[in-house]
Amino acid sequence: MNNALLPAFQRLIEKAADVEGIDQEVLGRVLGHLSADLSARLAIVQRKIEGAAVILERAIDTLKAQQGMNSVGPCRGGQDCGG
Repeated sequence: MNNALLPAFQRLIEKAADVEGIDQEVLGRVLGHLSADLSARLAIVQRKIEGAAVILERAIDTLKAQQGMNSVGPCRGGQDCGG
């Protein structure tokens, strides 16, 4: 089970313990499946964010390279040469 979700799930289990007709074992299995599903979805989102970061990093590197190629002499990196 995802450690970040454990406190919330533990509270649910404790509250359900007082309710007649709720099978604790079944509830535990349901919460376990929910946790696994949420963890899998979180992993997908994390990979997408990491991929986007790589793309942005490449874009920034490309922009820096273009700025360097467009500059002449001591005026580099977008500095104003006062020409």
